[in-house]
Amino acid sequence: MKTWLKRIIVIALLAVAAKYLWDKRAELAPLTNNNFKVQGTWYRFELDRKGFEPYIFTERIINKDDTEWGEFVLRSNDEIEVVVGNSSTTYLLTFPEDDHMVWSLEVEGKIVPSVQWKR
Repeated sequence: MKTWLKRIIVIALLAVAAKYLWDKRAELAPLTNNNFKVQGTWYRFELDRKGFEPYIFTERIINKDDTEWGEFVLRSNDEIEVVVGNSSTTYLLTFPEDDHMVWSLEVEGKIVPSVQWKR
């Protein structure tokens, strides 16, 4: 009888934990989602036109023309640090659409888009 009671209590606790995590999935999902969104082929978006040269984001490396152009590290879900040459810049990372990535800087208290990318 005690064994059955323990099993029922464990199952009930697991069900409560599963329900809690399921309800929080919208908050937890973005933590890994942007890491996947960044990876892939992107084109710089300048002067309202998509560029012709592909930039390939893989793991932590950014390649352009089959050579390493720079590196990136996600500092948080909405911050990306980009190193190009000897220069390192931390940007605010947003995805207005799934195929549109924006790197922004804070200038005098305002968020200013700095680099835009399109798939």
